[in-house]
Amino acid sequence: MSMKSDRLDQIIFYSSDFASALLKFVMEIEAPEAMIQLSNHYKIFKFSTPNEKTNVTLLKSDILEKLATHSSDKEIRQEIVTYLLHQLEQHNFVIKTAILKSLCKLSIAGESVTDSLLDVLKTNPEEMTPVFLKNVKLLPEKVL
Repeated sequence: MSMKSDRLDQIIFYSSDFASALLKFVMEIEAPEAMIQLSNHYKIFKFSTPNEKTNVTLLKSDILEKLATHSSDKEIRQEIVTYLLHQLEQHNFVIKTAILKSLCKLSIAGESVTDSLLDVLKTNPEEMTPVFLKNVKLLPEKVL
């Protein structure tokens, strides 16, 4: 990727209004073929910085969940789950809640995340217990 292209990516995603509109458009895509193609490029939807606007990060979390759900590539699904698990410890309560909800939905869809969720809870109980308690109805039975 050229330096000019990298700079364009930064400009696009630093403008939160434009980024939000673009991400909302992606969320509205229903064609399975398009979602499969986008899942091959899921890395463009990774969270940019801790200073990224909350609404942009929430949309990216939803998109990553949607891409993992539609991907036919098990490796891509696992990479997305691993990425979301890592991000669970990096953000504020609202974003952590959204990420946890996405991970729980992916768990229901067949991805194995329960052991990883337990590890996150054991590693950082003070920070993660309130998030887990708020979302206890969504958690897979094994976590409870």
